[in-house]
Amino acid sequence: MEDKPMYVEQKTNGKYLLRDKYKDPYTGKWKSVSISLDKNTPQAINKARGLLQDKINMKTEIDPKNLNLSFGELYEEWYKYYQVQNKRTSWIKVPFYMDKHVFPIIHKDMKIAAIDSSLIIKVIDQMYTFGDYSLNYTKQTRTTLSTIFNFSIDKGYLETNPVSKTKIIVKREKERQHRKKISDKYLEKEEYQALLKNLYLDDRKRLQAVMAEFLLLTGLRYGELIALQWKNFKNTSIFIEGTLDYTLKKLSEAVKTSTKNISSERIVDLPNRAVQILKEQKEYNSYKFSVLPEDYIFLSKPNAPLSIHAFNKSLKEAAKEVELQKNVSSHIFRHTHVSILAEDNIPLKAIMERVGHSDANTTLSIYNHVTKKSREQITSSLDNIF
Repeated sequence: MEDKPMYVEQKTNGKYLLRDKYKDPYTGKWKSVSISLDKNTPQAINKARGLLQDKINMKTEIDPKNLNLSFGELYEEWYKYYQVQNKRTSWIKVPFYMDKHVFPIIHKDMKIAAIDSSLIIKVIDQMYTFGDYSLNYTKQTRTTLSTIFNFSIDKGYLETNPVSKTKIIVKREKERQHRKKISDKYLEKEEYQALLKNLYLDDRKRLQAVMAEFLLLTGLRYGELIALQWKNFKNTSIFIEGTLDYTLKKLSEAVKTSTKNISSERIVDLPNRAVQILKEQKEYNSYKFSVLPEDYIFLSKPNAPLSIHAFNKSLKEAAKEVELQKNVSSHIFRHTHVSILAEDNIPLKAIMERVGHSDANTTLSIYNHVTKKSREQITSSLDNIF
C-alpha cells in the first residue's frame, strides 16, 4: 500500500469523514485514520486537517525503548507479574522450559517486533512435531508464550499476538502410544497392596506408609496432604483449604497458602480406614510432637512435614523391592484413587468434585481408561450369558 494524501468520504447520514493513512512504526504496515466533518467545505477541511494530524501524531508517537524491546526484556518484565499472580509451584518451572525450549530459538536479544508465528511453530516442531516431548508439555509451553505476548499487547508494546496464528498438529500414532502408557500412571490392586505392605514392614518408613495409604484413600495432592492441620479434621471428613509449597528446601519455613484453584477447596469425606489412620496419627503425635489445632498432621520432625523428595525416594525404593515396573511417585496414588472410583462406576462429576479437578480432561484421561479389573468384569459377564 502506498502513502496517499487526505481525502473526504461521504457517509450515508449526510456527514463526511476526512481520511488519511499513516505507517505503524511498530509493524511497518499502513493504517487508516479518520475524523468526522459536518460539512465538506474548505474551511471545515482545514480545521479538521490539524485535528487529524494530531491524531496521527498520537498513534505514531512511540517510546524508543518499546520499539526496540527485546524478547528477553519482555520476558523478565512479564515474569515479575507472573510470580505475583501465581503460586510458587507454578512459576518456579517456567525458567527451566524457557531456557531449554524457547530461548534457543527465540533469542533473548531478538526484537519483539521481529518475532512472528514461524518462530513459534519452530518451537512447537522441535518439541513435539519432530521431537519427543508430549503434547501436553508442548501445549503448556505454547500457552506460556501466548501469555507473554498477550502481556506485551496489554502494555502497548505490540498489537498482535504471533502465537494466535499457530496450532499444534496432533500426531495420531504418538498419541495412541501415549494412551497405552496411561495404565502406567496408576496402580492395580495387587500393585498398591504390595507397595504398601513393603512400606509397613519397615518401621523406619511408618510415616511414608500411612501417608501413601491416606493419599490412596483420599486422592489428595501431596501439597494438600502435608498442609493438613488438626483443625481441618472433623468427625469423618477433612477440609482442604490450602497447600504447602513442597519445592522449598525447608518445609519448616513454608507458609500455608491457598489451594491450587477454586475447585480444589473442598470437603473430602473419609472412609473408615482413613479415619482410623488419622486417629492413630493423633495418638502417635501426642507423645512425639503435639496435636494443637494449628499443628500439621503428618510430621517427620517438629513443625516440619516430610518433603516430597524424601517421600518419593522411599516409594521408589519400595517399588524396586517389589519389582514394580512403574514410575512411582506421590501423584500415582491420586490417579489410582480416580481409577478405583471409576471401576466402581462412580459418576465423573462426583469424582471431579472429590479430587478437586476443575478440568474434566484430567480426570477423563484416567476415567476412560479401561482397567484390568474392568476388563475382567466384561469377560466374566459374557462367560455367564449361558
